[in-house]
Amino acid sequence: MKLNLITYLLFTLHIQAQITISLGPFKSSFPDPLAKSQEKRATSVDRQMIPSVTAMALETQAVKKFVVDSENSLKTINSSLNFKKTEVNNFLNDCIDYIVAKNSISGAIPGLSKLATKIRLIALFQTNKIRTLKDELKSLFKTDNYMTEGERKILMLDIIDRALQITL
Repeated sequence: MKLNLITYLLFTLHIQAQITISLGPFKSSFPDPLAKSQEKRATSVDRQMIPSVTAMALETQAVKKFVVDSENSLKTINSSLNFKKTEVNNFLNDCIDYIVAKNSISGAIPGLSKLATKIRLIALFQTNKIRTLKDELKSLFKTDNYMTEGERKILMLDIIDRALQITL
């Protein structure tokens, strides 16, 4: 009986120590008997998250390096891309030569002499369009326009496509 009385006394003292009185109505907070297991579960979840948080921190460093490399790649032009630029420039010159040759052949045909002026104007208009494309190609490779290599390649293909449409 004394042992039960002592345990009851200790239990009530323990509960009284955990009662919180705030300003206003009486408020008590009894500890949750599952609190220890919940804390253990929360810390186990934290331990499970540590590898993914570490990976995210490492990825942040990789992303920073990627951003710096990306900015540097936007300012520099690859040498193979410069070679492609010269090839496209030569192609545009060949388009101009083709337009001029086509005009000279059609202007020399006797039945088409009345249309020779009209054909020369069309050829002049087409060569001016091709020269505009050459200027566009030149401005495409300026380093201050911050384009990636892929964007430059796509725009070069667009220039080639437009040149073919004008020429043919």
